[in-house]
Amino acid sequence: MFRKNADSPQFALPPHLWRIRPIQLMVVDLGDWLIPFVGINLLWVASCLTVILLPPATAALFAAAHLSFQNHPPTAGQFLASMRRWFVTSWLITFANVLIIGGLFLLGRLVYASEILLAAIAVLTAGIIWIQFLFWPFMLLQAKPSPIQAIRNSAFTIMGDLPYFAGYLALIILILLTSAILIAPVFFVTPVLFALINTYSLCVWLQHRGILNTEKRDV
Repeated sequence: MFRKNADSPQFALPPHLWRIRPIQLMVVDLGDWLIPFVGINLLWVASCLTVILLPPATAALFAAAHLSFQNHPPTAGQFLASMRRWFVTSWLITFANVLIIGGLFLLGRLVYASEILLAAIAVLTAGIIWIQFLFWPFMLLQAKPSPIQAIRNSAFTIMGDLPYFAGYLALIILILLTSAILIAPVFFVTPVLFALINTYSLCVWLQHRGILNTEKRDV
């Protein structure tokens, strides 16, 4: 179901302000679909309590953000269907991340006496974690999802416009720090915001570069 906003005012950003279009779209979508998004967030929190459902629930959260970017409201049915679809893939990716980051942690313990090597490992670990932020948005954009392709695309995309994605990374860190202090947002909106920021910032960037050939929404 699409939002019925054909008669509502249009607020088009000037072309040179395209970098803040993801924020504009998120504000509009959260305003229109706040209750469904809160419901999705609560489903994610409940899934996390089981531990085994955490990876597929996170994938489903990004799937909801992907659909909302396409002007579809989030629904519990869609969320649960996405959990089923991505259950195996999400756990394989989780295991791979645990092995890689765990290996880097152990390597760091072995070379802790060398500040240069330790710093290099820390930077590499941070980079791997950052790449994960765009992993699911890329997976959901692919006609034939390929984890290796998604990881490669994530890495090259971040390096292709470091200031742009670093700005949204800073916004994510600010939201996470605020949520850690207030606690309540974690239950109602923070995970959804995390998925929306990463999905919308990527899709808008791809549209601006002419890589994602989808119709730009009016807001």
